[in-house]
Amino acid sequence: PAPSLQMWRDYFKNAQIFGIDAAERYQYNGDRIISFLGDHESVDDYNSFIKSHGSNFDIIIDDGAHTMEAQQKALKTLLTHVRSGGFYVIEDIGTSYMGKFTKEGDTLTCLLMKDIMDQENEIVDTCYISKDELLEIRNKVDYSYNNYIDNNICLFKVM
Repeated sequence: PAPSLQMWRDYFKNAQIFGIDAAERYQYNGDRIISFLGDHESVDDYNSFIKSHGSNFDIIIDDGAHTMEAQQKALKTLLTHVRSGGFYVIEDIGTSYMGKFTKEGDTLTCLLMKDIMDQENEIVDTCYISKDELLEIRNKVDYSYNNYIDNNICLFKVM
C-alpha cells in the first residue's frame, strides 16, 4: 500500500483508512486499509468512491496529486462527506507556488484557503469551484476552532 496510508493506519489505531490513488501499484485492501483506483482531478471518481464507501468521515486528508485542480475538486466534492466536528486537511498546499502543479488561470489553493478561512474576504469562483460552492464550503468551517493554514498544510474543523 501507499506509505502514507500505512502511516495513518499505524497512527489511528482503531480507524478504517481509505485511500484514493491513480497508481495501480498503490492499490491495497486489507489490514484496515481500503484503496480506490481513481483520478484525483475527477469529480466523478470522487463521487464513485463515496457511493462505494459511504460518507460521514471523521477526517479527510488530501495528500493527492497536489495540483490546484485536484485539491479544489477534492475540497468541493469530499468536504460535504465529513461529519460535523470532523476535520478536513489539505497537505502540500505549497505546491501552489510550483509551476508544474498549476495551469494558466488557476486560483492558487493556498490563497483560496486563506480567503475561505478569513470570513471578511470576498470569495470569488475558481476554475473548479463556483462562488455558490465556495460559500457552502465557508459555511461548513467551524470558525470557533483554532483552524490552521501555512505554506504547507491547511487544517480546519467542520461544522
